[in-house]
Formats: sequence, C-alpha cells, structure tokens
Amino acid sequence: KISAAGWHCCAISEHGDLYTWGWNEKGQLGIYISNEKKLPHVIETEEDHSNEINRRSRSKLKKSNDKSSSVVLPNYALPMLIDIHDSENDCIIENNVIDVSCGSKHTVIKLDDGSIWGTGCNKYSQLGFSSNEIENISNFKKLNVNIKDATIKCGIWATALITN
Repeated sequence: KISAAGWHCCAISEHGDLYTWGWNEKGQLGIYISNEKKLPHVIETEEDHSNEINRRSRSKLKKSNDKSSSVVLPNYALPMLIDIHDSENDCIIENNVIDVSCGSKHTVIKLDDGSIWGTGCNKYSQLGFSSNEIENISNFKKLNVNIKDATIKCGIWATALITN
C-alpha cells in the first residue's frame, strides 16, 4: 500500500515494513531520533549568504514532542525504513504495519495488533492529542483509540477511522 500527501509519502512492504520519504518539517515521516541525536542540523559556513540561511533556520527551530529539546528534522529524498519506537516503554515495536494514510503534514498507521499510531503535525488535534499540549510529534506515538476494526483515512488537516 502507498499513501501520498502534500510533501511526503509512505509505503508498506509485502512484509509489513513501513517506508517514508519526503519533507519532514513537522515529523510526519516518523523517524525516531534518540535524545542523544537531538541536535540542530544546521551547517555553518563562512559565506554571508549561508550564515543568513543558518540564522533563519535557527529562528525556526521547533520544540519536539517531549518539549525538552529543539531540533531541525531532516528531509529524506529516498525511502527510509521506519522503526516504530514506543517512547513510553522505551522499546521498538515488532508488529507489522497493515495500514497507512498521509495528511498534509501528518501520518497515521495501523499495526497488526489493531493499535493506531500517529506522527507529525497535531496543530488541529488531528492526531487525537490536545493541540495545547502537543503541536508536533517527531516520531510515531500510540493514539488513545480502541477501534480494532477500522480503516484509516487522513485528510489535509484531519484523520478519520472508518468502521465497518
């Protein structure tokens, strides 16, 4: 299955692996970055033009979902294999991905155990979390949903779980 939105794409392999690529400004690719790696990805050069770009990049640093550090998330032109990291239990989830849908700046997946996970922009609570508490999620986070028999459909700024 393949899903594409404004600036990013996702694909599920025949073995249940998730691949994402494209723009990642809000974390919509779901690439887990450990706390040790949460450093700004800004390249310093001596050219005035580059220094101006770096100054602008620093002013655009966004808080990550744990609100403890800032990071500029890299974009990926080629598909990246995604590990679903459970930050609450600090482990990699071994379940297969069976459904995926992309919104403009968010991604929602369903695993073979029926759990639903989301990442990216939550500005309008499209991932099911209060936008006052979490505006962006930089890697997949389990959603508080108990609908086992649902299909995921993301709109530009919304997410729907459709049941039979």
